[in-house]
Formats: sequence, C-alpha cells, structure tokens
Amino acid sequence: MGPPIAELPRHREINTPDYWNTRIAPRIQQLPPEDQADIECAYRIAYSAHRDQLRASGEPVISHPVAVTEILLDVGVTDPVVLAGALLHDVMEDTNLGSDSNSSSYGYAKLRLVFNGSNEIAQITSDLSAPDFTKLQISKEKADEMYHAFIPDMSVNELLIKMADRIHNIQTLHAIPWIKRSEKVTETETHYMLTFRGLARVNLQARKLLKLLEKSMSIAKKGLSPTPIDTNVIV
Repeated sequence: MGPPIAELPRHREINTPDYWNTRIAPRIQQLPPEDQADIECAYRIAYSAHRDQLRASGEPVISHPVAVTEILLDVGVTDPVVLAGALLHDVMEDTNLGSDSNSSSYGYAKLRLVFNGSNEIAQITSDLSAPDFTKLQISKEKADEMYHAFIPDMSVNELLIKMADRIHNIQTLHAIPWIKRSEKVTETETHYMLTFRGLARVNLQARKLLKLLEKSMSIAKKGLSPTPIDTNVIV
C-alpha cells in the first residue's frame, strides 16, 4: 500500500478534497483487501494525473471519475476491474500520462487492472508504494499485449463505465454553455441510447443505469430553454 492520499502531491492552486477516505473507501469495505488495494491504486494514479485540472464547474477533475465510480457502486457493481477502470477512464485522454506512447504509468495501470495484485504483477514491480509512477518501467506496447491476452472482451465493462460517465456528464450540464448542453443531450440520444438499451435488456446493472440516465436526460431537457445570454455564447 502506498502513502495516505493526503500525502500525494497537489497543485498549489487547487484544494482537492480527500475523496478516497470520504467517498470511495467506506463503500468498498466488503470487498477483499486485495481488491480494495487495486481500486485505491487506480484512485492514486487518477488523483496524481488530474491534480492540476479543474472542471467547468470549478471542481477538481478527479471529482468526476469519483462520481462515476459512485454511480457504479449505486447499481451494485463490485468488480474491481470496472471500479478501477471508472477511476482511470479519463487519464489516458485528458492527462500527460496518455501523451507518451511508452508511458510506464499507462502500462502499470492496465496491468494492475488485469492481474489484480497477483504474483505476475508482483514480479513486474516490487515497489507499489512509490507515488512516482514513472519509476515503474512497463511499456505501453507490452501492457496492451498482456491486457488483450488476458481480457479479450471488455465490451460490457466498458459500456457500464461509459453509461455511468454519461449519467454524470448529463447531471452536471449546468456548468457548461447552453449550446454545449444541447449538443451533449442530442449526442446521447443519437449515438448512445440505442446501445445502452440493448445492453440493458441482458444486464441488470445496465438496466439500473439506463433508468438513471433516462431520468437525468428528462431533467436536462427541461433545462434547455435558452436564455438571451446563453444563445450568444461563442464556443
């Protein structure tokens, strides 16, 4: 186990709450210790990667993957791979960890999800306590090779994360300009809902997520009446 979350480096201009101890850790106490450790590891990577970023609402960016994880927990998801994936889902696209094709942090995160603390990951690195993940030398290419070999089909897990991600994005539309809100609602209806409904027919957790998304969409649509200021926003 690494150092307490509070000891991780933070950007001096952002006062990031201790989401791990207040929002995630208390809700996964029933999971095996090794699963809790993997989820905390994912949180620490995401925390470090997002520590100097803010959302449009002014909240720390890490609050979004935390909320996505909470939504998954709300519908009964306990798979550590899915929960860790939810915490990490924006790291590759929105942080410097995704900019280097040989990012050791990227490889570490993916292998950590695959092996869940098993002997194989222990042989790759014996220092899981270091907050400096650049010390963990695992190439992106090697990580991808092993990731796909051990988990050939992540489509259901990925869709569950995408559904929870979309729910939180819709729930927080108030923080972005009206035009962007309208685009996000339209995009959800035209690009995602059909796939989400298909999964909901065969997956109980997806069914619960779909109900949450439909409720969130209904509320969002009611708030789309443009104001004069909104309609003049250039984005």
